[in-house]
Amino acid sequence: MSIFGLDEDNYRARIIIITYETLFFLNVIVKFLTEYVPDGETCAIRDLKLISRRYMNTTLIWDVIPLFPITFFLDTSKEYFYRVFYFLKVMRIAQGL
Repeated sequence: MSIFGLDEDNYRARIIIITYETLFFLNVIVKFLTEYVPDGETCAIRDLKLISRRYMNTTLIWDVIPLFPITFFLDTSKEYFYRVFYFLKVMRIAQGL
């Protein structure tokens, strides 16, 4: 049975991909709102402007790269690109969401 032009197995795979994409997006939002303690200090920084500036200068780019929905735009015969792209996602998971 076809749903929106996708066979059933492909449809389930896309639902899983969208779920993971949503988790990565939520991770970025949470990191923009999470306080941090600078090295050598004991008081946590809670100012959203300082937190977002620090995040943009450190790991934001590595969190945004996996958010690009490349799997929906690339030709499915290019398996090598999928592997590289998902390797980046796995690395982000390994470092801890």
